[in-house]
Amino acid sequence: MNQAVYLKLKGIVIQDLIKNPRRVSFHERELKSEGLTPEYRRAVEEALEELRAAQRCRG
Repeated sequence: MNQAVYLKLKGIVIQDLIKNPRRVSFHERELKSEGLTPEYRRAVEEALEELRAAQRCRG
């Protein structure tokens, strides 16, 4: 796995979710797609996980 690519993709996903929180469902559907690169899959999984953790903290 290319760490630099993963970090760049994670940043892009996080920015996308900040810009439009309604895109969570889009990214969740993306995870069900076959053929995703390991970097993209990990970036989306972790970005969604961090978003959920932040939402739990806010209560």
